[in-house]
Amino acid sequence: MTGSPDSLAICLFGAGGHGRGIAAQIAQITGVMPVFADGSLPVGTMIGEAHVHFTDLRDVAAHDLLITIGAADVRRKYQVEACALGCRLTTFIADPGQYFSPPPGLGTVVLSGAVVNAETRIGEGVIINNGAIVEHGCYIGDFSHIAPGAVVAGDAHVGADVWIGANATVLQGITIADGTTVGAGAVVTRDISAPGTYIGLPARKVE
Repeated sequence: MTGSPDSLAICLFGAGGHGRGIAAQIAQITGVMPVFADGSLPVGTMIGEAHVHFTDLRDVAAHDLLITIGAADVRRKYQVEACALGCRLTTFIADPGQYFSPPPGLGTVVLSGAVVNAETRIGEGVIINNGAIVEHGCYIGDFSHIAPGAVVAGDAHVGADVWIGANATVLQGITIADGTTVGAGAVVTRDISAPGTYIGLPARKVE
């Protein structure tokens, strides 16, 4: 889905803050308000702890579906389950005029103000958040999250399940190992081969 109206509302699974933000962008761009598959759950329910399964939810099969849970491990769990059940996963690109690469993998969202430049490959279940920039020739692995205002410079390789924090910068050609967290405002100047949490300028491992 790249900003074109759809006859049937897209279905979102994950009614927290991240999901509501995606819902607002979809509604404004397409003119159709999404529905939340988990909207009937008690307020404050944690999806990952609720033992909720798509087979328990009504009408999911009738809609294109996005898993809108911010936590990568939980997002991955429910996307895998959705695929196994034959649900129709989709993608959402808020500003297709700022997206210059091949289509991203299923379940990926590229939100308002984000720029994805030429020849970048984006995996499944990725979040490219508001105002993030992913430059030319990059690779962003499955279920990674590029937070608001972050910059991934050209030809960088970001592994799976990586979190790049708000306003962080990954310099050109850098490789980041699967499962790494880069803190807000950090600058990654060297390859990261061991997963962990990295903060500061230059970014250094803290745990």
